[in-house]
Amino acid sequence: MAKHQYYIKPEDFHAEYQKSLDADEPTRQLLLMFEKIAKRFSTKFRSINKIDTDSCVNFALTEAWLKWKKYDKEKSNNIFSFFTSVIANDLKCHHNLITKNKDLHISLDALFSNNSN
Repeated sequence: MAKHQYYIKPEDFHAEYQKSLDADEPTRQLLLMFEKIAKRFSTKFRSINKIDTDSCVNFALTEAWLKWKKYDKEKSNNIFSFFTSVIANDLKCHHNLITKNKDLHISLDALFSNNSN
């Protein structure tokens, strides 16, 4: 039976998080790991174009960077799961925000002409 292959090994993630705590700022490698998680989850959402996908990934990365110290090992011993949830929730939130009116098919001409049609 083949071992499950992780795209980010949990022990590597934990070690990089510890390095970040020691440096009192997220390391470049930790941010790259956040990006891998965000890009993997971004495929779960229907996107009209690459700009929307990139926007969602960048939003989730920014939020992960802002929240990187919020992990509490007293509440959970699975740091990878914690950050995966944080990133997935932020991706979903931003995706819903930027796509909520895309199905209306608003004409750009009508939008910029102050026409009520």
